[in-house]
Amino acid sequence: MIRKMKALLCLSLAWVAFSRIFSYAEELPHPAEWVPPEALVVLEVPKMEGVIETLLSPEVQRRINEIPQAKEYFQSAQFAQLVAVVSYLQMRLDTPWKEAVRQLLGGRIFAAAFPQNGLLLIIDTKSQSLLERLHQVVLEHAREEARKAFDPARVASRTYKGITAWTLDGGKNVYALVGSRLIFTNKADLMKSVADLREEGGTQSLSRSESYQAARAALGGGMQAWVCVDLSAVS
Repeated sequence: MIRKMKALLCLSLAWVAFSRIFSYAEELPHPAEWVPPEALVVLEVPKMEGVIETLLSPEVQRRINEIPQAKEYFQSAQFAQLVAVVSYLQMRLDTPWKEAVRQLLGGRIFAAAFPQNGLLLIIDTKSQSLLERLHQVVLEHAREEARKAFDPARVASRTYKGITAWTLDGGKNVYALVGSRLIFTNKADLMKSVADLREEGGTQSLSRSESYQAARAALGGGMQAWVCVDLSAVS
């Protein structure tokens, strides 16, 4: 009886620990909590799902097909190459391309521009597993291409404060996965700032900026997309 109680107690403790880990992985803060306050321009689309469904609707597709430039592109070699890439990804991800778009881009998108042409893009996907599979497919392809070019070092990773950042081009661009969140930047220092803000809880982030808070308060809720510009910095 005592053994059974000990076993149940251990099992309960293990479940509690697992639940906390799982919950932590799932509870991501608002992207602004991880964005440095020096951002000059911010673009946020809280829910891309509606935009995607509109773009994929038969009516919009019909109108696009009627545009002369679109018709020309659909008959080009570039479009044929795009179709081949999409077909390959569908096979590797085992997911129809439209569903993949919904799962990967249907959540929140947050973009910020910084001085010296810095760019930070945060995408909250709807499927962590699909995001991780896409990462593995892209990584595999990049490594193969780097091997063919006799430059394997251009594909590398570095872990800093719990975030593993990857580069596929020798450090020009960097991206990382944190749960279901994809982070991309063209400046390694910006990724470092993201990791710093994530660790300290975002107390020094854009979300604490008075101008940013005022802009969000003025807009209210229900906005499909909005842009915030720091006029004092760009003037």
